[in-house]
Amino acid sequence: MTTLLQFTIVDPSKNERLIAHCKRNLVDWEITIYDTGTVDMRILKIFSAFLVDYQDYF
Repeated sequence: MTTLLQFTIVDPSKNERLIAHCKRNLVDWEITIYDTGTVDMRILKIFSAFLVDYQDYF
């Protein structure tokens, strides 16, 4: 399966620490959350909605 877009959300103070990863395949988005305690889930939901709404512009 071909991946079209990928975004990785990292800890701003420690870039090698992954918080979440979003990738879009041909059909849908796959969101993997590695550390649920680091970021409020509402922020990740807003970011995910932004990706879906503006995916044609990336």
